[in-house]
Parts: sequence; structure tokens; C-alpha cells
Amino acid sequence: MYNYREAMVKDIVEYIQDNYMEPAPGMTRDEYVDALNDELWGVDIITGNGGFYYASEEECANYVGYGLHEFVEALDEWGHDSISKNWKEFRAAPARYVDCIIRTYLLGECIEEAVDKLEYFKED
Repeated sequence: MYNYREAMVKDIVEYIQDNYMEPAPGMTRDEYVDALNDELWGVDIITGNGGFYYASEEECANYVGYGLHEFVEALDEWGHDSISKNWKEFRAAPARYVDCIIRTYLLGECIEEAVDKLEYFKED
């Protein structure tokens, strides 16, 4: 069973490590998390929000079934008109669109968890 949170945390940790994105000296944890959120929002392999889509419609369709609860939560929080505003995109590739909504919705909490795993800010 596909778990969006687990997969995203893994991808975020790998992206940070592969791109040498350690926090700058003196940077607080909150500043680092905010910087990562700004950076990763448009990174295709993390959110699918980069415009090129890291996965095919078929691959996304396999994931989406396991993330429908998160999709509904995102719509409740962001508003149901988020689909109607982008109806052409949604209609052209509904699984990719839903996958992207789920990933961008979970991004903040997954970044928090990834930062915890990396232990850059562990207390002694």
C-alpha cells in the first residue's frame, strides 16, 4: 500500500542530502523549514508541481487511491473551487492533478518530519 507521507519524507530527505541543502549557520529550525517549503513547492519530484510531472497518469492513479482522505482534507482546507478554477488541467490528467494536490497539501508536515530525521537541530 502506498503511503504518501512516508514516500514524501523519504524523497525530501534524499533531495536535501543530494542537493547539499544543510541549514545556513545561525539559521533557526523555523527559518530552515520555511526555506525548504519555498524551495520544494515547485520541485517536480517532491510535489509534482513543477509542471513536468515526475510520474505518468497511470503511476499517479495507483497512488491516488491511497490518498483520497488527504485529497478531501486539502479541498476542505483550500476550498472546493480549486478544481473548478483549474478544470482544464484536472480534466486532462485527473490522477496527476489529485496527486499534486495531495503532495502540496502534505508538504509542510513532511518537511517537518524530514528535518527531524536529519537531526540538524537536535537538542543536546
